[in-house]
Amino acid sequence: MTADFPVEYPEDRVRSFRQKASNPLMVITYKHLDELIDNPEAREETDMRETFYDMKKRYFDKTGNRDLPKKVNNYNNFTFSVNTWLRKRSRLLLGDVFRWVKLRDSLGIQARPKVLCYPDNGDEEFLVTQKTRHRIGKGCSFVLFCEKLSMGKKVWRGLQERGWSVNYVSLAGYPPGDIQDAVLDIFAEGDPGFYGITLHDYDIDGIQIAGTLNRISDKIMDVGVSEDFLAFTNIDRAPLSEPRGGNGGKEIFKMLHEYVDSCKHTTYDFRFLEKDKRRVELDSVGVNHGVKPFLDYIEHRLLADCETWDLRRLGVNEKGLTEPEGALWRALRAAEKKVNDARWDVAHEAQGIINEMEYAVANVMNFPEDYAYFQHFDAFNPIREDFKEDLRINYVAPYEDEIQAINDQIPAYKGDPRTANEILSDQLKVIMKKVNHDSEYPPHLHEFHEALEAIDIDEVIEAETVEVPSRDYFIDLAIEALNELRSHSVE
Repeated sequence: MTADFPVEYPEDRVRSFRQKASNPLMVITYKHLDELIDNPEAREETDMRETFYDMKKRYFDKTGNRDLPKKVNNYNNFTFSVNTWLRKRSRLLLGDVFRWVKLRDSLGIQARPKVLCYPDNGDEEFLVTQKTRHRIGKGCSFVLFCEKLSMGKKVWRGLQERGWSVNYVSLAGYPPGDIQDAVLDIFAEGDPGFYGITLHDYDIDGIQIAGTLNRISDKIMDVGVSEDFLAFTNIDRAPLSEPRGGNGGKEIFKMLHEYVDSCKHTTYDFRFLEKDKRRVELDSVGVNHGVKPFLDYIEHRLLADCETWDLRRLGVNEKGLTEPEGALWRALRAAEKKVNDARWDVAHEAQGIINEMEYAVANVMNFPEDYAYFQHFDAFNPIREDFKEDLRINYVAPYEDEIQAINDQIPAYKGDPRTANEILSDQLKVIMKKVNHDSEYPPHLHEFHEALEAIDIDEVIEAETVEVPSRDYFIDLAIEALNELRSHSVE
């Protein structure tokens, strides 16, 4: 990422600007932002919320104080302070206060977008609209829905590195109702062709998002921060929790309790939210513990909760064997090819004479249809008759039950879906190897080869190929064709 503003700027102006920050959290934040200005290589793609939790962690580590300063004790106040700083810095560095957004983006702090989909196949992301919603499951087996752009993208990339075929839909900044609308059409007409996983905060909106999507389809799994997540990853909730703000309201919590079964949250989740009025954000977990806990938990839930997989949703098609030609047919075809090759030499010689004559008669000569270069392979008819039952053998038929057993696994596969197609394909290869072996060694193969070797190919060629006529023969044919053409023209 490159910036379009100067890396070097008057140090005295910067120093005087820095001295105005007295809030310890913001002193740490402004110092970090100045370091990003000085060092472009240190910039990473993030967003304001992740930056807030990153600075919050640095503040805790440096001061040992678990309480934030009053003026910036929540995300909204922090955002206001940073944006004010960016405006002043923009005027100082760029000479224009209104370019602060460009300055923020250049530092890697991305604004909240609308709902975006990031495809697994490397195609460019696209805005999810009513017309493009059907594309979010294209070319993937899973779709990750996350309300946080930056952290969701890191989890998405981590899942890809672990072998999962995943598209990512960022729901950053959207309320639960809009998120529901963004995916409702996809599931409205039945099976969308992918599994959905929902990653969200441990708060009222997060559970509402998960519950809403779970009620749309049982193929969308909640993998957000919850008591189950914290217990599985052995993460202490206390250092990460913060006041949730707002009262919530009885109606909201009544609705949330209806989601308990589908979301697999415990009642303790609601006491934490409703009575204790606390919350835990994704970004707080990510900044303090990294992406690995999310990846481990998602894999755990996918493999533990999904006892069986419908592999048709993952692009695995029905398996089938290829009927081999069989050793008997191949031997017969090889012998016939020898005869065919010899006859072609005769035909080629005759065709050379015909080509010469075509120049002389201006294409009016017709090669007679009854002139037979090729006879039927009469010499092979007895062997065909004697071994006709062997030549009709269907080598796949005895293995149809084994193939069916493989295909029965596709709608209800038990195991890791990432390797399912390879495992089933390997099973198919084992059966196909047996089929090919049977075709190489069919009944009476030894007798067949003895019968084939008894045929004298040279005698077949000599008996069934005709001698090439003389040049005069073709001249007479040409004269006859010309005379016939003349008589027709006279009439």
